[in-house]
Amino acid sequence: MDGITPIALWIYAQENHQVGPGSCKDRAVLRQGWLAGVLVFAWPAVTLAGPPLIADDPNTLGSGQLQVSPALAATGGYGEVSVSGPILDLSLGLLPGVDLSLFGTPLFVLVPGAPFDIDGLISLGLKLRPFHTAHFSAAFSPYFDATIDDEVRVDPRTGIELDNAVGLPVQIEFNWSRWFVGADAGYVVGLSGGGGSGYLYPYVGFAASPSLTVVAELVGLTGRADDVFIGANAGVDWASPKRVHLLASGGVALESRGRTAPVWRAFVGLSWEFTLWSTDFGL
Repeated sequence: MDGITPIALWIYAQENHQVGPGSCKDRAVLRQGWLAGVLVFAWPAVTLAGPPLIADDPNTLGSGQLQVSPALAATGGYGEVSVSGPILDLSLGLLPGVDLSLFGTPLFVLVPGAPFDIDGLISLGLKLRPFHTAHFSAAFSPYFDATIDDEVRVDPRTGIELDNAVGLPVQIEFNWSRWFVGADAGYVVGLSGGGGSGYLYPYVGFAASPSLTVVAELVGLTGRADDVFIGANAGVDWASPKRVHLLASGGVALESRGRTAPVWRAFVGLSWEFTLWSTDFGL
């Protein structure tokens, strides 16, 4: 849908303790796609990705539109719970087809019998949408992520230990009638020589009514041939009469090799949009 730049967070954190059948030293932080904004569904063609999903979509806000999305996210398993929140996502439409996004959240790791751990994540992103038609869109959305942690820095999408990371994703989406399908795929590069990781998030959605959309996705992450994570998420987006959106989703792990991964995921948030200026600068 035009005007959606998703940014939010799927968090899972682990550090130097026993988890499941073995021990894990790295803290995995799986980043959920990003800011979800006000959805005003125009039948018959609708699109939606981003929160409550992890996948980002290729759609942009429009010049002068500001999107605000507070949220909470959590993952858990093996006696550990990781919480992200309060999440604050801001996205601004600079020009037609060009968005700037800023994202920040504290990260809490809760382990029975272990010291309380809190870190943070800051992200700055840019979305460029060069291709857009009534039924197809494509975008390139590079971003820079930095974690605030005096012990371990991690890649925010894959959990690989890095000081800072740059993500290089592309998104595509097709829509027809009340259905839409798409994918968010990319590669995350560590800036301190820690390697990189690829990911693929295919998604599908259906507008059940002008105010309710149901969405689902698969989550695929890989750093090496023997390092693979696959999960599934499903969620809803409900638009209130005041055009404030309630976003909620949940997910489970399907397969994990070479890394300790979360067993479950939950996300809840709100989103709305403001107009700061109305001109498109002649574009």
